[in-house]
This record gives sequence, structure tokens and C-alpha cells, in this order.
Amino acid sequence: MITLPALPNGAVWMGRIDVSDLMPIPEDTKKRQRDASDPRVSAWVSANAGSGKTYVLSRRVIRLLLAGNDPATILCLTFTKAAANEMANRVFEELAKWTVLDDSALTKILIELGEPRPNALALTRARQLFAHALETPGGLKVQTIHAFCERLLQQFPFEANVPGHFEVADEETAQSLLSTARERVLADAIQHPQSDVGQAFDELVAIADDDTILGAISEVLRKRDQFMRSINTRENGLEQHQATLAQVLNVEPGTTLDDLTDQVMQGTLGGFGLQQLQALQSRAQESAGKKDQDVAARINAVLHAVNSVEQLSAWLAIFATAGKARKSGAFLSKALKEDIPELFAAIENVLPEGFDEVRSRVNAISTLSNTRALFVLTRDIIIHYLEVKNRRGLLDYDDLISKTGRLLSNADAALWVQYKLDRGLAHILVDEAQDTSPAQWRVVEALSDAFFHETAPDEQNRPRGPRTIFAVGDEKQSIYSFQGAAPDAFEDQRRAFERKARQAQLDWRSVKLNLSFRSVNDVLSAVDAVFSGPELASSVSKVGVDPHQAYRASAPGEVVLWPLVEEQRAEKPEDWRLPVDAPAGALEQIAGRIAADIAAMIRQGKTLANGRPVRPGDFLILLKKRGQVMGLVNRALKRAGVAVAGMDRLAL
Repeated sequence: MITLPALPNGAVWMGRIDVSDLMPIPEDTKKRQRDASDPRVSAWVSANAGSGKTYVLSRRVIRLLLAGNDPATILCLTFTKAAANEMANRVFEELAKWTVLDDSALTKILIELGEPRPNALALTRARQLFAHALETPGGLKVQTIHAFCERLLQQFPFEANVPGHFEVADEETAQSLLSTARERVLADAIQHPQSDVGQAFDELVAIADDDTILGAISEVLRKRDQFMRSINTRENGLEQHQATLAQVLNVEPGTTLDDLTDQVMQGTLGGFGLQQLQALQSRAQESAGKKDQDVAARINAVLHAVNSVEQLSAWLAIFATAGKARKSGAFLSKALKEDIPELFAAIENVLPEGFDEVRSRVNAISTLSNTRALFVLTRDIIIHYLEVKNRRGLLDYDDLISKTGRLLSNADAALWVQYKLDRGLAHILVDEAQDTSPAQWRVVEALSDAFFHETAPDEQNRPRGPRTIFAVGDEKQSIYSFQGAAPDAFEDQRRAFERKARQAQLDWRSVKLNLSFRSVNDVLSAVDAVFSGPELASSVSKVGVDPHQAYRASAPGEVVLWPLVEEQRAEKPEDWRLPVDAPAGALEQIAGRIAADIAAMIRQGKTLANGRPVRPGDFLILLKKRGQVMGLVNRALKRAGVAVAGMDRLAL
């Protein structure tokens, strides 16, 4: 716990600090912001949380407009519609403010942006930017990458091979169609067990429960475009995929568990085969010891297995427990070992090397076979899903990205599309770059490729000004890997774009923004401490984690770590108890602690830094996800007499 300086009258440090009390922004940070927003230079900005990413992004757009760029030539790609709206609002609010500023105030703002001291004409143009941006046909393009791709495909449906009047299936619609396709394919598998999909389903049911199977199917479906591309780009794609996987697993193509069972039972394990096994069972059954009787039962399972796979599993169970090889002395009694020393010697030859080898081969063959079964099922589900989409003229979000990528890379149509786009694109800005997927990066690369290779005049035969690519993000903040985001690609893409710029002899800047305007130093120091070790640091960044810096360096804060509350193993009561008498579990204890602490601060009249007593609306409780804890906390707060908004006030 971090100790804070005492405040008068029992006040505690909480709430927002007045901006007027803050120190000026450091000159180094201002310079970095100006470098990042320079409209003449391509730039890649790595920005810590709260360091002003949206501020820098909006300032770069404004400086691009100040440099004389047509609003229609600027493309800003964001990850969400909310982010697009926020950035557009910031740009237009700033430009609207300029229309009523006097010369002195506007001059100061322009110089702060990094512009040279403006003359009267430059001031007039700056005041006109608001109207110019609003009135330009097409306007300033600040949109999600999906919205941009949708618009592009609508412009070039023939070249992209999409329906001329396609509709976009939102996430809810796409999931509904996928669920319907999955139910149909699984029903077909049950009704036709001898079919390829039926056999695949039977194989998966034999090794996993329903939730595990559905979870594995869902994981493949989330990457359906990548999956279908991998098996459709060559003849017999699924078989080729299996051949590649077999090579990785060091399995001879076509090898089955039946083959392995035959090899094992024929004596590949130190010559210990069926004959010795039958002899061992006879002697073990004659023994009165429990250990020998257990061995006899396991051998009986081998001798009476209904198929080779079951036989192999029973065979391995003789020599293993909990997936690990038994010591030979652990499953034969001393009397039996002394009675049949030759047989015992044969068993010792089996362990442990032979068992480990067979277990490894079993796992490899099972992985290969189970993967094929999973892929057969998901392939049919995806095919059915695609057929339904095509009949209804739908494109899902993945389609928008993948089909745009193919359109821009199609040799037959790319030149025409690039020509049309090139006439209208000169600057691309990417927000939240850490959550941009590889497929989305391919679209950005195709859009910006001409920036680094062509210097031809524009459509009016005027020399082109510098065309730039700009990206801002923080790989540590990537949270959309489940949607295909690859935070590892953040640094890879930076290097790729920098290499293109250097090869084209264009200016390039890599800028870091480490100063946080959001959090106080105590909070940031706690975060740095958590990720100070190399293992955790490497898990969130490929290039290392720079320490956070706080803009409000002297503002107080507090980080309190509560001890872990572990679930206690409860003894089963001998008599029936009322629910209210049952001991509280770990989650109930945590919820009660949260509610008690908040209620105590309100009851004791703790005050904010501005002197106002704390009230329920000053508290925000963040949870990992909605679930049991949320309900428990909500009920605990109500029992403690703390007014709470409830669980139905926020739509996520």
C-alpha cells in the first residue's frame, strides 16, 4: 500500500484534479507531439495508455488540412464507430473554434501545433477550414476499416466479385447463421454415421464432451476465412493440409492407431507380446495379492478389447498411471516377481523408454486424426454458411476485409482500382494499430503501396506533395486477439513501412509517447512494477516496456492490494442448514469487502480533494467480466445501504 500525505479534516485524495493546478506540458512531449503530427512525414507512434493518441491523431488531420490537402484525400481508419465519431468531433470542434478566434489567439494555436508564424492569408485559410471540410464532396473520411471496405466494394462490385446490392451481416446475424449451419451439419452427421462427416463426428464424440467439441469448432470458425483459404488454395486442400501436419508430427502419412496397435502387440516393446501377457495374467489371477489382482484385471481388458484402439489403450494402462509410466516394481508383487523372474525381466525392458515412445506416437497419431475430424466438420459448416450468405446476398465483416484485400491485389482489376483510389487518397492514418489484424494490414499496405513507388503528377498534372502513412497504437493494450488482432504484428508492420519509406528515400519518424495525462504516478508505478520482470514484459511487447511517466507527477494516488481470498474446502454438514447459515464463499467475501469499504467511506464523511463529501456516484467498480461476481457486488452494495446503478444501466 502506498501512503499518501494527510489532508485536513479527514479528507482523502480522490476525484479529478483541476487542470489549472497542473504543471505545463513538458517541452519534450510537445516536440514529440509536433513530430508525430507533421503532415510532411510518415510516422509510427507508440503511445502508452492515456498519452494522447486521439489528440495527436486529430492534430495531424488538422495539420494536413492546413498544408492544403483536400479533405477527400485523407483517410482515417479507426477500430470502432465510437472512436471514429470522437476523432471527427475533435477535428470539427477545433476547426469550428478557429472561426471566431482573433488573430492573436489563432496565431498562438497554430504555432503550438508546429506551424510557422502565419500571415494574414494563412489565418484566413485556417478560419475557412471548418466550412471547407464540411462542404467538400465526400467529406473528411473518418471511419472504421469495415465501413471503408464496404464503401469500396459498393464502388467496385464487379471487380470484387460481390453482389451488386449486397447487405452487411452484422455480428449477431453472422453468429445466428453459423449456429444454424452448425446444427444442420451435426444433425446430418448423426443421421448418416457412415458419411465422412458422420465418422468425423463419431471420432470427436469418443474423445471429448459436447462443450469441448463445440468450443473447438467455434475456434476454427472464428478464423474461417484463413482456414478456408488454407484448404482451398490447392487441389485436395484438406488432404494436403493433413500431409503437412503429419510431417510436423513425424507421422508416416496414412498411419492409424490400428497400425500402431498391431506393431505394439507384435512385440515392438522389448518382445513383450500376447504370449507373455497371457502367462502373466494366469499367474496374477492365482495370486492373492490386491496388486496382482489389479494387474490381472487390466490384462483381461487387453485380451478382450473389441477393437485395436481399445486394446492399445488397455495395454498402455498396464504400464501407466495418470499418463506417466509406472515403475515396474509398482504393479507386480514381490512374490510374483520372484516366481516369474524371466517375465519380470521382459517387463523391465518395456519401461520406461518403450512406453514413452509409444505414448508419444499415440498422441501424434491421435492429434493428426482428431484434427482431420475437426476440420471435416468445420469445413462443411463453413460451406453451408457460405451458401446461405450467397443466396441472401450477404457479406459478413470478415468478407469485407478479405474481399477488399483480394480486390486490391487482383492483377486484372488492381490497376484500375488503384488508379481510381490514387486520385482520391494521399494520406492514410490508422488508429489503434495494435488491434489491426494481418488481413486488415494487407488492405492498408495495398492502399499505401503507391505512396512509396509512384511519383507521377496527379490527375490535374500537378506535382504531387508528400503522401504519408501514419499509425498510432500500443501493443500492450491489444484486447482483440479473438477477432484476429495480432499485437506481435505491430512492431513487424512498423519495420515494414519504415523499410519502404527508407528505400523510397522518404522521410520517416518513429515516435514514442510515454507521458500519461490520465493516471497519477502511483498508479503508473504500480503498473511498471507488475511488468518489471522480463517474462511478463516480453508477453506484452516485443521491443521492451518503457517506464510510464505521469503528467500529474505530484498529484497523489493510491494503489491498495488486498490479500487473495481462497475458496475454503467446506466440510459436508451432518445436518441440513438454512442458506443464510451457510459459510460465505470467496466471491461473496470479496463482494462484501468492497461494499463495506465503500459504505464506510460514505458513512465517515470522507471528502474529495475539493472538499466535497464522497457519494456513491464517485465510485466505479471494474470487473473482469459480467457474471456471478457482478450480481454479488450489486446485492452487497444494496445490503450495505449504498445506492447503486444496477446491472441494467450500461449496454455493452
